Amino acid sequence: MNQILTRLFCSTTMTLCLLGVASAQDTRLPAVGTPTGTAFDEVAPAGQQLANVDFRHGGSIDAVRLGYRDRWHAPTGASAWHGGPSGLPGSFAVAAHDALASAEIWVNNGIVVGVRLSSHNGQQQAFGQAVGSLASFAAAPQDEIIGLHGTHSSGLVFSLGVTTRPRLATGSVFGTACGPHATRFRAGSEFLRLGARGVVEVTNVPAGQSLGIIVAGFSTTTVAGLPLPMSLTPMGATGCTLYVATDSITFVAVEPDRSAGFSVTVPNTPTLAGLTVSFQGFVIGVNNPANLAAANAMTCTVGAL
Repeated sequence: MNQILTRLFCSTTMTLCLLGVASAQDTRLPAVGTPTGTAFDEVAPAGQQLANVDFRHGGSIDAVRLGYRDRWHAPTGASAWHGGPSGLPGSFAVAAHDALASAEIWVNNGIVVGVRLSSHNGQQQAFGQAVGSLASFAAAPQDEIIGLHGTHSSGLVFSLGVTTRPRLATGSVFGTACGPHATRFRAGSEFLRLGARGVVEVTNVPAGQSLGIIVAGFSTTTVAGLPLPMSLTPMGATGCTLYVATDSITFVAVEPDRSAGFSVTVPNTPTLAGLTVSFQGFVIGVNNPANLAAANAMTCTVGAL
């Protein structure tokens, strides 16, 4: 299975498996604007990323606030507002398994008047107005923006810059099992990190069975030209659903705790950061015509941290 997934991870171009290793340090890019007023410097805590960037804006950027989430996309809190209470509310919400990639910042007459944010997956949104001098900040493909810093008064943002960090490995669970089974990371090997090994398992394999099944795929919307999710009831797996494209199907040995898992070693290749792959576990030996039951599914995004 490691060989199959390594080929899948490296299938876009041959160069994907030949690049170097991403840095694990934050990079603070200098702010643009006027360095006056009250300084602020907000970054996502370790093991977290930006969930949203909130603005109060109009003819200028009047205030900014950051929201954070954990690896499973659960909200964890927000920074204080930096700036004043005036202006229209606006928010850039980062989609699951995406990350903030760039910020374009306009400065006019010594204040920040406009910001346009973009994600790695192409989401864009602008706030304020696009006039004056433009400065562009872009994270490398294997990195993400995880913070903003600058200066403000009680009513305006005078300067603004960004902080980047290597992409965070993330996950999300979805779908419904047709039995007491779950697809999950084995304890102690969570998430898909560059140069590291993760173990994906299916739980509660029926007694007497020596094998479980793990399906891995790069899509949760289609399989063999057919839409997902797909009901497996017509195939005899009553009440069960396929959620993941079947790019790889692997039989894996059952452990004494009745789980069945396999190791996924991600090449230490920075351009793989941000790659999304999904998994779904299946068990055999159940009481239906197909002798098969499906667990829920899990989507994982490769990261460096």
